[in-house]
Amino acid sequence: MFATEPPGPDCPLLGMKGIILTPHAAGATQEALVRMAVTVAEEISTVLEGRKPRFMVNPEAWESRRALKGGA
Repeated sequence: MFATEPPGPDCPLLGMKGIILTPHAAGATQEALVRMAVTVAEEISTVLEGRKPRFMVNPEAWESRRALKGGA
């Protein structure tokens, strides 16, 4: 993802050899969308079962949660 999409003509990446730049939506294939949905469902199930999810933005929140529940 670029700070500004599309990147301006002064973007240094545009002049580099061996680089392919794609728009932000390049990962929005049917397969990617299905996989994202499956992963979200799996992670929700993981948390509801009391297990730590794989993809946490703020893992310290998990430890805080455990402390509030008495170390469970």
